[in-house]
Amino acid sequence: MSEYDPNHIPIHVYFLLCVKVIIINDNNEMLLLKRSDKTSRAHGWDLAGGGVDKGEDPLDAVVRESLEETGLLIDNIRMLSTFHGNTDGGEFVMIGYVAHVGDDRVRLSWEHESHEWMSIEEVEHIELPQAHRSIVDAYLI
Repeated sequence: MSEYDPNHIPIHVYFLLCVKVIIINDNNEMLLLKRSDKTSRAHGWDLAGGGVDKGEDPLDAVVRESLEETGLLIDNIRMLSTFHGNTDGGEFVMIGYVAHVGDDRVRLSWEHESHEWMSIEEVEHIELPQAHRSIVDAYLI
């Protein structure tokens, strides 16, 4: 243990906490979303999810974000991974989940322009951001 430093000033560390979820239907397909031109990474592939509100439990956030972005009520939610990264000069921590859905009729919000249910093999060949890919990889292990 190091010696006490009376001049030590703690550094306050802040980062964005976000959640993403792989949603699996009864055909064992993953839901991939195409981002709209009203968002960053327009027309890129995405997973449902978003920021965790102040005071919100990440598990509640993944349920809320899934419902807001897809209209789907997810269940059997399981945490897969975490990812630390940087974007626009800020840090973020992403918690990745996997969940099941029985009714797979998607109703998109303005954040996404289209969606596709894909086989695991198809998902392996699409371009995803590194954080999203790490969640998919954790699911495939």
